Amino acid sequence: MLISLTIFLSAFLLFQLQPVIARYILPWYGGHSGVWTTCMLFFQVGLLLGYTYAHLLVRILKVKYQIIVHAAILVLSLLVLPVIPSESLKPMGNVDPTWDILRLLLLTAGAPFLMVSATGPLVQHWYSQSHPRKSPYRLYALSNFGSLLALLTYPFLIEPLLGLDQQAKIWSFGYVVFAVLCMWCGQALTSRTQSPSHRTENSDRPWKNSIAWVWVGLSACGSILLLAVTSKITEDFSAIPLLWVLPLSLYLITFIIAFDNPRWYRRAVWVPVFLMATVLMVYLLQHWADLNLVTAVLLFNGALFCIVMVCHGELVRHKPAPHKLTIFYLMVALGGALGGVFVSIVAVRVFSAFWELHVGLLAAFLLVGYSLFNLQEKPRPSWHSPAQKIWVLGSLLLGGFLIQGAIESEGNALVTRRNFHSVLRVHEMDIGKLSHRRVLYSGQINHGLQLLHPDNQGHIGSYYSSQSGFGLAIQQHPKRLARSGASQSESQADSLRVGVLGLGVGVIASWGLPQDNFRFYEINPAVVTIADDYFSLLRNARCQVEIIEGDGRISLERELSEDGPQNFDILVIDAFSGDAIPVHLLTIEAFRLYLKHLNFDGILAFNITNRHLELEPVIASVSQELGLPALIIIQEKRSEDFINRSKWALLTRNEQFLQNPRILEYSAPCGTTSKQVGFWSDNYSSLFQLLK
Repeated sequence: MLISLTIFLSAFLLFQLQPVIARYILPWYGGHSGVWTTCMLFFQVGLLLGYTYAHLLVRILKVKYQIIVHAAILVLSLLVLPVIPSESLKPMGNVDPTWDILRLLLLTAGAPFLMVSATGPLVQHWYSQSHPRKSPYRLYALSNFGSLLALLTYPFLIEPLLGLDQQAKIWSFGYVVFAVLCMWCGQALTSRTQSPSHRTENSDRPWKNSIAWVWVGLSACGSILLLAVTSKITEDFSAIPLLWVLPLSLYLITFIIAFDNPRWYRRAVWVPVFLMATVLMVYLLQHWADLNLVTAVLLFNGALFCIVMVCHGELVRHKPAPHKLTIFYLMVALGGALGGVFVSIVAVRVFSAFWELHVGLLAAFLLVGYSLFNLQEKPRPSWHSPAQKIWVLGSLLLGGFLIQGAIESEGNALVTRRNFHSVLRVHEMDIGKLSHRRVLYSGQINHGLQLLHPDNQGHIGSYYSSQSGFGLAIQQHPKRLARSGASQSESQADSLRVGVLGLGVGVIASWGLPQDNFRFYEINPAVVTIADDYFSLLRNARCQVEIIEGDGRISLERELSEDGPQNFDILVIDAFSGDAIPVHLLTIEAFRLYLKHLNFDGILAFNITNRHLELEPVIASVSQELGLPALIIIQEKRSEDFINRSKWALLTRNEQFLQNPRILEYSAPCGTTSKQVGFWSDNYSSLFQLLK
């Protein structure tokens, strides 16, 4: 009972720590899904280091000294509690944040994570020594059950009920309890442990060193597919715990099923399911943009479960005797870490688009085929040879489909750029026609366009037309109205200062007049480069344009402390139309920061256009809390004028603007939707309740 409780609690803490720490640092790096992928890389590498530590401890020291060393390190690890990231670790620049995130996680939670990750294989080894006639592998299934329970309770119980600081402190208390249990467990097992030279009757069955690379490969395939599917389903939605937890939970369930008992994984059942899931995944890679969110998420996760189940089922079929337990777990962890490195570091730098899911799918198909046909026990059945040939043919067809799909995903892109934040594509369409244009896409979302035909120069479309929320805000701003017919000196006095969080291709700058100042904040350096190199809106703007690279909120915080308020007449928050939703730009603390940079009669303009989320209730709750009047302006789509449907929320104390007849004509009160939510804070938010 003590052993089971210790292993269960270590696994529970292991997987509760991941979403807690990720939630802390998501706002610091723009809220992108890449933050979660990088966190997963850290945890996978941490797991590898924990398993390596356990393996070396077992190989080098006797059990008595293993327990002493482990207890000493457990006590030292208590010094870093509670696991709350220091504000001093916030990013200051706009370089690739991958290494900054890894350093932050190491300093904040590295030691506790190492201990909880090492405990599973270490205690199982102690158990195998003290109970030589019992298999320790079922304890691994118990460990994965603890991990699964931790994941499932987080989005539905922990996150809705507790603030982040409370979550971190409760986790830290749980870690102290775990440390006590682990030391108690070691002490209880010491007296029962037999000589390391003891072997059970099946412990000396032969195994080849080369099989270790099959363990690594199958584990790596599962890891690649897990991370790639998670990134895919959050690409155009948001990096929220629910969408992290679902694929990771299914991933853990496959371990539970595979390790609990050999009878749960039957090739005759699972291999045909694997083949159907592979076909489904190929279909989804080509047509997922045509599906609604719920359908896409369910199908992707269903296919992921079936494919990874076979990878892990084959992995467990080739597991060694218990005395090789730690090296087996070490190879499994190595595969997981290599998969994380491939998705988080290699793919981002090598691939111009999102191709790691294609690679993971093909690799899984090849490696499962190798396990089925090359590691088959002898004598081999009569169907073995023709089935192997069919599998090879299937591999060639699968590779062809995936390569074709990857090429088609590029489409007629003029340029494709990929980095930590997203995959960006520029498309040029209708060359030589009146509708000749260039469009920037991130994922499936239009992030701005420019019409290039001479007869359409100066046309402002996309989300920023003259009847959009921003178009009306700048045209009807009292300062802009006062400039009509004013002298040059008066015009200078009434110039507008506009701040914009989110650059796109710079369409907003087209609204600027001489003497106006437009200051853009953009977290993705590739967006800045593309806007300069492939679009001319910024170069042709009549106003003065400044671009500040880095997360908008962090940049505003830094500017407030170093230079004071920016005194904007209009502050635009344009970061919600697609990709990951940066929740930290919608919290009550963020609004208070915006107001410090805004003139008293200035206008806050939020582009809350989004396919999947209804963000108006959040704006309404903050508006009510701050006593800041808010209006909603909806511009319907007009394809012939290249105008996208847009929904804007305008918040201001400017009575002249609020009573303007033209504003009243196009606006509606904020907060009229059926959804009602409380305002968000940095310590609490939930996107799940805003799903359309």
